[in-house]
Amino acid sequence: MTAARTSILAMLVALLLAAAGAPLHAQTESSEHSGRTAFSKQDYEGAALYFALAIEEDNEQPTRTKAQRADLFFMRGNSFFMLKKSAEAVDDFTTAFELMEKKDDDPSNRAARALVLNLRSQSLLDLDRAGSALKDIDYAIELAPHISAYRRQRALNLYTIDKLPEALADLNVAIGTVSKDSFLYAFRGHIYNELGKEDLAKRDFDTAAKMDKAGADLVKQFSKGKSKGGKK
Repeated sequence: MTAARTSILAMLVALLLAAAGAPLHAQTESSEHSGRTAFSKQDYEGAALYFALAIEEDNEQPTRTKAQRADLFFMRGNSFFMLKKSAEAVDDFTTAFELMEKKDDDPSNRAARALVLNLRSQSLLDLDRAGSALKDIDYAIELAPHISAYRRQRALNLYTIDKLPEALADLNVAIGTVSKDSFLYAFRGHIYNELGKEDLAKRDFDTAAKMDKAGADLVKQFSKGKSKGGKK
């Protein structure tokens, strides 16, 4: 992209954001910073536009390291993820992961790669690509086995492909780590129900309903059979 085209793109981004009621950050701040500001304000459309501009600017005049470029793609992918644009999110998460260095002896690097895999797994599941989604979350757990949220995500993946005992095993591990998450109890109760273990299901449903309103709502949802593993 030429400098002129980059300038025009910046102007178009500003106009689009202004039309949406967003402030014109681009005139006084870097595209990347504006993207982060928009993301923090939950303006995910604006964030995606700003990160796209930052990526194009770096394509024209490369100034960032591979790690910094990976972060740009991750943030745009995260914006798409929040917008439920799953195909676009998968593409950006894939690029981000490929740009990231592999340092298995560095806990922070392992955690960062696991996060990308977890989000890509969720996006793949939304696209009905359960096999690929399961591979991603398996790897995420291998990289960061202590993160209970990844066990929860894998339980969803396993439930989707009717591997109920395996899903139950992951929920048991997650509950052992985070005992105050009503979703975990409601979901486990739902699986117990499907396995014909009604007493255990009732126990978990009662626990979830007493924990908070979200838990009570989930129990009603699962009881009516309107949801599969918490996925709408």
